[in-house]
Amino acid sequence: MIKVVFMGSPQYSVPTLEALIAAPDIEVCAVVTQPDKPAGRGRQIVEPPVKIVQKRTISTSISRQSSRRPKCSKRLPRMHRTFSSR
Repeated sequence: MIKVVFMGSPQYSVPTLEALIAAPDIEVCAVVTQPDKPAGRGRQIVEPPVKIVQKRTISTSISRQSSRRPKCSKRLPRMHRTFSSR
């Protein structure tokens, strides 16, 4: 079993994530996405398309605030035991 951390946010990333989830020999352990952002004229908070798929299927999600301050880079090594366990 191959354990994967998927990183993506836009709509075109969704088919790739769904294919990885459906693959019998791959386990998607976590998903890293952009944070929810205001969109449209009403500036309502909208989740990235990948996060919507993740919430239906995978329990672990990490929202990356900025590439200059990547909090996920600190969180992923702590999760290493989960990803590397057999």
